[in-house]
Amino acid sequence: MKKHMQLILPLLFALIIIIFCLPKTPTPDDAWNELLQLDPDISMEQLKQKGYIDVSQPMSSKNSSIAAFLNDAKNKRDCILRIATFSDKKLCAKILIYNNTANAIMMYTLYPNQQQGEDPGKHFSTTVEEKIENDIANIYLVNLPDPFYPLEQEQELIDEKLYSYYL
Repeated sequence: MKKHMQLILPLLFALIIIIFCLPKTPTPDDAWNELLQLDPDISMEQLKQKGYIDVSQPMSSKNSSIAAFLNDAKNKRDCILRIATFSDKKLCAKILIYNNTANAIMMYTLYPNQQQGEDPGKHFSTTVEEKIENDIANIYLVNLPDPFYPLEQEQELIDEKLYSYYL
């Protein structure tokens, strides 16, 4: 019996350590709270230092971090992506999370300098649409109907440009 306890206790201890060391799956609330904590005076450079990818201009090539996020979402794996851009000359921070329940990418958007958010939790397909114009590949997220939106009300579904890169 003592031998069994000597074997079981280290295994139990190792299991507890593994559980606490595993990365926490980000939730929609985590994403929204992270955006709300951004300083109103934050700049694009500061967002990049916080891990946001600047997608405001075409990139020189396909972005491996964005491609990995899209691949993980397509394969139904938990993933998160932070991007930043300018919309109507306003700095815009976005967090995208793959939501297993909805089998969709959910987007949370904040204009930190105005401390103004956009419709939280827009739903997008895990497959993207690529449009090529003037040797630039534009990658779009395909907007899906919000399953929590009342069916009797019409939804305006607008695809969202994720980023672009030179071919």
